[in-house]
Amino acid sequence: MTTHTETTVEIPDYIGHRKRLRERFLKDNGASMPDYEILELMLTMVIPRKDVKPLAKKLLHRYKSLLKVLHASHLELKEDFKLSDNVIALFEVVNACNLRLSAQFLYDPDCDAVTNRIQFEEMLKEKIGFKPIEELWIFYFDAKMRYLGEKQISSGTIDSTAIYPRELFVGAYQYRAKIVYLAHNHPSGIARPSDADIAVTNFIIEACSLFNVDFGDHIIVTADDTYSMLDHGVFKLPKKKKLQLTEDEF
Repeated sequence: MTTHTETTVEIPDYIGHRKRLRERFLKDNGASMPDYEILELMLTMVIPRKDVKPLAKKLLHRYKSLLKVLHASHLELKEDFKLSDNVIALFEVVNACNLRLSAQFLYDPDCDAVTNRIQFEEMLKEKIGFKPIEELWIFYFDAKMRYLGEKQISSGTIDSTAIYPRELFVGAYQYRAKIVYLAHNHPSGIARPSDADIAVTNFIIEACSLFNVDFGDHIIVTADDTYSMLDHGVFKLPKKKKLQLTEDEF
């Protein structure tokens, strides 16, 4: 007589937990969920067959916010948390979507960067606020402060000796821009201008006056803050000079 012993396959607890996480998220798009559960849900999408709640909590403990986790150093994520390229790619996809959404207002012909100053500065934080090295960007606008384009003009420590007028204003001719704004990040997290920042700003203001382009502002950006050099009276705009150079003259 043969007896058959039934074998019970135990389903890991995390499988049901993942399903419940998804259902809770879809009820209100995560509005009622704490950051660690949002991050946990994201991690379940690229890390199979593992309880990822402890990892989500460790990441938030290190970086203090969900946004800073998403922008964390790839090297740190790999070496300190053993995260795969799939996880890092997911974080970068989310960051790219956030940047596109934050910059969407720039492409509305009825909007301008002055009226939408808060949105402009939030976009700058998303764009360069988390960068590990300094980047200097120039933004081109028409006379009504409608966005025309942008260009990165420096990477690394900002120094006026490494900035050339042609590099700055080729975009102004390309877009027929009337106003330019500068923005650069401080990886230190301190949104205050250095002596070098002020020197660069004055250098570019002088160049603007020669090329018949108005200088709008220089905004310093960190992950958590922005600083308008114009609003704080760091510089004064000069009177426009009656000089306009052609493209061949610079």
